[in-house]
Amino acid sequence: MNRSRRRFLKGAGTAGIAAFGGLSMMGTAAAASYTIDSDLTQIVDVTGGQLDAAVESISSGSPLVGLGDTWIAAQNEHDINAVYMVAHAALESAWGRSSIAQEKNNIYGFDARDICPAECADGYASFAQCVHEVMTYIDAEYLTPSGNYYEGTSLRAMNVHYATDNQWAEKIASIMNDLAAELPSDGDNGGGGDGGSGDNEFSNGDQVKSTVDLNTRHRPGTESRVLETQPTGTTGEIMNGPVSEDGYTWWGVHWSDDVWGWSAGQYLTETGTSSGAGSGFSDGERVTPTANLNTRSRPGTESRVLDTMSPETAGEIMNGPVNEDGYTWWGVHWLDTDIWGWSAGQYLESAGSDRGDGGNGGGKPDVRHDQAASGNYGSASRTAGDIRWAIVHTIEGSYEGGISVFNNPSSGVSAHYVVGNDAGQITQMVNDSDIAYTAGNYDYNAAGMNFENEGYASQTHPDSLYQNAADIVGWVCEEYDIPKEHPSGVAPADPTAGSGVIGHEQVPDPNNPSVGGGASHHTDPGDGWDWEYFMGLL
Repeated sequence: MNRSRRRFLKGAGTAGIAAFGGLSMMGTAAAASYTIDSDLTQIVDVTGGQLDAAVESISSGSPLVGLGDTWIAAQNEHDINAVYMVAHAALESAWGRSSIAQEKNNIYGFDARDICPAECADGYASFAQCVHEVMTYIDAEYLTPSGNYYEGTSLRAMNVHYATDNQWAEKIASIMNDLAAELPSDGDNGGGGDGGSGDNEFSNGDQVKSTVDLNTRHRPGTESRVLETQPTGTTGEIMNGPVSEDGYTWWGVHWSDDVWGWSAGQYLTETGTSSGAGSGFSDGERVTPTANLNTRSRPGTESRVLDTMSPETAGEIMNGPVNEDGYTWWGVHWLDTDIWGWSAGQYLESAGSDRGDGGNGGGKPDVRHDQAASGNYGSASRTAGDIRWAIVHTIEGSYEGGISVFNNPSSGVSAHYVVGNDAGQITQMVNDSDIAYTAGNYDYNAAGMNFENEGYASQTHPDSLYQNAADIVGWVCEEYDIPKEHPSGVAPADPTAGSGVIGHEQVPDPNNPSVGGGASHHTDPGDGWDWEYFMGLL
């Protein structure tokens, strides 16, 4: 087990994974059908004794028998499904009989890394201590929106970071169903309605605000812990949902005070966009202020001022419009100072020309700009002489999910470009001259341009993804004199000893340069990436 197989995605608060699909089981018996999309935070109505009996029935004499009450206590403490806890332990420990379980009381294979399973695995005083400590960690890091490895609350979501085995989620779901067949049923399938009346419908990335003083909670549901009460008018961004629970439709929101949690949609309204004053710009259009103009960290007059731009300062429209506090806000990259922020459109005017590096004819393809969080990349002044490698990655998730992670200041990671499956989906998140933290090898980060592509290393990709990737990688190769060549094997320990287009799996481990995948030995873009086809498009 490798709990951080894809470290660059740590801290994601949005999906691309069906985190809340499958069965909803709050307060129901466990005899139901589980899938890899079932919500692991929905508790089940069983007793410790019933869990022990189910384990004994499936694996007679299992050392796990007797932990039933421990799993129920963990379920009550963390709101994690007890049947999942049992199944996870059964898979990782061979029903408690593995050598790691017997020698180290480690029934979850925790820290049993692929390269050193027995030596690296954590040891515990008892099976019960292992349950308590591992579930505390999983709750905080995998099943909570602010967690370092959060992708949602399903097995599919956990599989992104938790295990190198791509079938890990399916295996646990299968064991959960075996256990459920041995547990009592009350006939309630636990389906849910649409929540209370008056629900609003949102999409990931929508800007919203609270219409009342509104609780934001640890998980969907009125029984979940309140993280904070957001005053009326507080703004936030939709990151996940919807989830129906306790008569409400819940949405995962990243609030402007950097709190991540779940709030009832009945009390959210979209801040919206409209065709009011200052709304007549297009992405890539050059603009200048008509007065001394603040640029802010987010849309809204209460947001932090990053700088004040004087008239005739050159900027480029990157995002918007967003209506907030009576103004129409536009995301602008101010070119003279290299600051990215939001300014009121009423005080912007067109400079009369679009950006010169975009469009067709061999120029830079049209890209959306969304600056990664400060601290997730290194400021630099790189030129063509410094950039030798184009490094191709797969996100191990969705286009939107990757962007969200790089916007999360707690993730510590970024990429220059994020590429999606839909035609034209390319977002630049780090300036070419700066250093993105992605490859697991600082020297290669410093000498490389990093491209994160939607999808998984184990899966194939649509032609539209390859075309998007080829458009931006091809332009970068031409702009920075990188050979359009794909060398085989692990790249040189010294990045200045070569150049070309490589995958993350070819980046040398800085501590053991004969091994690829950077310090964490990543395997992307993997067998799913068709290098011959991709290089042909360049």
